Amino acid sequence: MLTVLIEQELAATRALLAVLEQEYSALRERHDADTLEAVVRAKETAAGRLQQIAAGRMQHLLGSGYPPDAAGLAACIAAVPTEDRFRLNALWRELLDVAGRAWKQNGINGAVIAASRSATERALALLRGQDPNTCLYGADARARYATGGSVRPLISA
Repeated sequence: MLTVLIEQELAATRALLAVLEQEYSALRERHDADTLEAVVRAKETAAGRLQQIAAGRMQHLLGSGYPPDAAGLAACIAAVPTEDRFRLNALWRELLDVAGRAWKQNGINGAVIAASRSATERALALLRGQDPNTCLYGADARARYATGGSVRPLISA
């Protein structure tokens, strides 16, 4: 049963990684909003599926008398026959590798989104007549640009 759960979790993690790679491509190529929205929905679906499977693995560990953490998983794997243990360890290592790649890709995507957001905020500041070179951040972590000085709104120029 544990083998099946980890295989499902690995497949779900691969699916999430694929969606994250699609998201990166859509962000990098500046696709339209509909494409980005479809990718975000696919990412939410993939992440939800992964959460369900991980919860199932944790329930299996609890039901088998092990804590639902890395130590419990290691103890559960150690208790299975040798040939199954080799397969489970290999699957787990692969799952950790794919999950690490997904985590890294998600971080890259977040950086691309943050850079794009910053560029948009700077352009809007310029259009509003705010100095895009004078930026402070509010409590909500959003950029706040200074007004006044020699900068005039572009619309009045």
